[in-house]
Amino acid sequence: MRYALLGLVLVAGCSGPSERIVANTTEVRRLATSSGQRFERIAVQADNEQPSLPQIKAEAVEGKGEQERILDAVDMIYHALTGVEDQTPWWVAPVVYVALALAILGVCFLVWHTGLGRFVKGWLGLCTPTERRAAALTASLIDLKPEEAVEAVAELRRRDSTFDAAFRRAAPIRTNRRTE
Repeated sequence: MRYALLGLVLVAGCSGPSERIVANTTEVRRLATSSGQRFERIAVQADNEQPSLPQIKAEAVEGKGEQERILDAVDMIYHALTGVEDQTPWWVAPVVYVALALAILGVCFLVWHTGLGRFVKGWLGLCTPTERRAAALTASLIDLKPEEAVEAVAELRRRDSTFDAAFRRAAPIRTNRRTE
């Protein structure tokens, strides 16, 4: 019995944790089935008018040995479980990164289109180089003569097409009158 257990340990020692768990689980199932049958034989023998006490004792002793082997196999399963590692598929990490990037882009999109982006930009005092040039040009308009101011506005409209479109919407009458 001990030699069989030693042989099982040696064979199981050469395999990975999952193989040892499978082998020990199979051994536990085999021994538990055998013990169940042994208990049935003991029950049948005990129900006889003249039970054979030596046979009941032999079955009980063998049953105790099987229970020890079951406990040893369970201990080996517990020991083998420490060597088992959870492994995630290779594609999980890229999917997580893509989902994270999409979430960040979605939050940025919502912040910008709800007006919070413009508020944060103004609160932090951030402005683009185009906005700085437009502000400098507009500040210089204060001291200009009307003809120079018209030229400056024309230059500003020429540099920035979005400003030009906004200017046409803001002053449609002046735009048409000046271009005629």
